[in-house]
Amino acid sequence: MHWLTPLRSSLLLLLAAAVGGSRDAPIFPGPWERYIQAPESRHVRPNPQVYYTEGTVSTAADSSGITVLKGQGALVTYEFAQNIAGRLFFEVDSATTSKHQSIGIAFSESPRFIGRRTDGTGDRVEYDLTHFQPLTSGLNSLDQDHTRGAFKYVTFFIPHPKDPKAGQAFPHITSLTTRSIAADLSDLAQMKLGTRGGQEPLLPVESVGFKNIWVKYSAFPSHENPRRYTGYFYSNDNLLNRIWYAGAYTLQLTTIPPKEGGTLIDLNKVVDDNGAPHGTWYSNFTISNGTSVTTDGAKRDRMVYAGDMTLAAPGIAVSTYDMVSVKNALDTLFEHYYHSSPDEGGKGSGMIRLPYAGPPMGFRFEFSDTYHMHALLGVYQYVLYSGDFDYLKHLWWKYVQAIEYSTSKISKETGLMYCTSGNDWLRPGMGGANIEAQGILLKTLFGSVKLAEWLGEDGYKFKDVKGRDLKQLITLWEGYMEGLKKGIMGPGRLWNESVGLCCDNLDDRQGIFPQDGNSWAVATGLVTGAIARRVSKELRNRWGPYGAPAVELPNTISPFASGFELQAHTQIGNHQNALDLMRRQWGYMLDGPGFTNSTFIEGFRIDGDIQYPAYWSSTRNSHAHGWSAGPTSVLTDSILGIKLLSPLGKTWSINPQPGDLTHVEGGFQTSLGKFVVNYDKTAEEEVLEVETPEGSFGTLNWGGLVGGTKMEPGGKWRLTRGKDGKIKGGKVRTSFVHQKGPGQGMPQDAGTEEL
Repeated sequence: MHWLTPLRSSLLLLLAAAVGGSRDAPIFPGPWERYIQAPESRHVRPNPQVYYTEGTVSTAADSSGITVLKGQGALVTYEFAQNIAGRLFFEVDSATTSKHQSIGIAFSESPRFIGRRTDGTGDRVEYDLTHFQPLTSGLNSLDQDHTRGAFKYVTFFIPHPKDPKAGQAFPHITSLTTRSIAADLSDLAQMKLGTRGGQEPLLPVESVGFKNIWVKYSAFPSHENPRRYTGYFYSNDNLLNRIWYAGAYTLQLTTIPPKEGGTLIDLNKVVDDNGAPHGTWYSNFTISNGTSVTTDGAKRDRMVYAGDMTLAAPGIAVSTYDMVSVKNALDTLFEHYYHSSPDEGGKGSGMIRLPYAGPPMGFRFEFSDTYHMHALLGVYQYVLYSGDFDYLKHLWWKYVQAIEYSTSKISKETGLMYCTSGNDWLRPGMGGANIEAQGILLKTLFGSVKLAEWLGEDGYKFKDVKGRDLKQLITLWEGYMEGLKKGIMGPGRLWNESVGLCCDNLDDRQGIFPQDGNSWAVATGLVTGAIARRVSKELRNRWGPYGAPAVELPNTISPFASGFELQAHTQIGNHQNALDLMRRQWGYMLDGPGFTNSTFIEGFRIDGDIQYPAYWSSTRNSHAHGWSAGPTSVLTDSILGIKLLSPLGKTWSINPQPGDLTHVEGGFQTSLGKFVVNYDKTAEEEVLEVETPEGSFGTLNWGGLVGGTKMEPGGKWRLTRGKDGKIKGGKVRTSFVHQKGPGQGMPQDAGTEEL
């Protein structure tokens, strides 16, 4: 399907080649490369040892040798080293296979669902319909439409009459009618074993021998070498290292070819009129322009959601710098904008709304107040890391009309925004003056002011439909920001002094004190000082053994909401809280039962079970979800302390906060150059090395330096602090060898320009 019009992309080549050098040579070589989850090759094989068998199975020593299944019920499951994505290939031994026969193939991200059924991608049946693959002698593969978005386990089996049904129907929301449920059951009852797209059923094979199982890895298509990261992180804490790279890999896995999107087959029917029965799974719906786009989840929904980008885009920027995929996602949302409704002024109002998600949404006025603002935040983040002013200028007219829509909902009486859409990240309570929405709006306004300032510095001339220029818009937006800060603290408003937290909204949820909204309030400066410190303390007090609860959605631990809690703790200097929460919650997501041990899950229960309470079925949960990768950016921008203040990092601040770490180093590269921090602590002294691009400007805050150290115009600096607390050092005239691990972060020549 081709429903998008091409848009200008002035920096595609620049961003793709920003890191320079050889396509294969690592930008930051070092021992941390062993943590990279991305495969060495785009031909990925399972682990040598078979994971599980049932029935009569003769297994080979490894996946390249011949494995034989014989008789009904025979089954073999293979496990890959990490969660992967792609098209399955295998060779069939002609000596054990007859013509016109098939074998069952099932996929699962979690070890809990391995077997004869494939875990879920839709929302109408518990399991996806089992795929029955017709067999031929020699090389076999699933067709391109059946590229599987994410799986760690693949099962081959010969069907048995007592096998479970291909799919099982359940109502997932109360609005499902009895008629629709009956229709689901009827569709399933009429399916015959092996029926695919109206074809005649294939006979189950009596025995089959196969070998050379491999997957053509399809994720992260914008880069030939998926292991060539443009950022790195390394510390004396093995778990934190694993967390940073698992987040980076999650973001790679959720970046897909645009023509392989859209797993919500029933929703796709709005656009493509497919006649597929409920439970069918495909990855063949076009969701954006370009050749690569970042999405919500690898297995599902494989769509562009703005909310996911708020945490995903910075993580992408500091790990792989795949900003082209972020841009394509933004294009999708802005291409499908709606005019404001007639009662809001309609087409001539100077306001537009951005869709809740990209296609197959974006055609029926699906909308979310919060996700609308997340899309605007995505523009700010994209321009900050890419420096793509041509794109910003191209988009600015729509951008201003979109922020105008959000600010039109601010009450003159209270200074607060009043949401009219209940859609968000599947949590309830989004109507009215919701605290989460106030925090998101404050951050969106901050980003809008920065974008306008950068455009002005670039000489861009602009007036909106009301005749306001950039300076007038900045003044207007800054006024809204002050009103929001005052509004939540007013009598009878959102702040609850006795609880020490803000309530969810003023309408019907004054007794609920949400994780997301309170985290946003602190992270954005909506609340500051003693109040912000109290919120941080109260949020920590609620932690359970597996992480921080999102009380706004009962029984839920949400890595999405917790990503903003990480930002809240670091915003007010509680960096140890952030490290502790990463270890507790994201560490559990790596090592807990039922997880992939390689990517981060969409959400789970407070008792540690992998079911996400937002869904009725555990099988539907996404085990590689971009919004769960918050630690990757937080470890870089708040623990290493590298923050860009203007596009590409022409100005920046560095404020290392190692917490209980004795060694931590890392950084990333934009098209301007490298940003690196290397901290090492011994019994005798602390050593800090910093590298920034030549010609950039910024301030280093470390070790009690009053007002910080001006590091102009960039370059390499080395500072030491002894037991006496005195700081020595300065700009280094020779290169660092900072990529050699703990205790080895010393320059070859200690010659410095002293402070």
